Amino acid sequence: MMCYIPNELQETQAWQVKTIKNSIKKANSKKAKFIDHQSVSDWLNSWGKNKEQLLLNKFVYEK
Repeated sequence: MMCYIPNELQETQAWQVKTIKNSIKKANSKKAKFIDHQSVSDWLNSWGKNKEQLLLNKFVYEK
């Protein structure tokens, strides 16, 4: 029995695979910078408070 996958689904899956591969490539590059979980958690918890923290762009992956 052959399995039929509609073209639209194949295109969606191809787009997702391409996006995942690109993300892995960026994460593995020497330019990649990551933020530890606790820093992100502290940043999110500061939202809406008097001393809201700013997430510094220097920690975000630069294209």
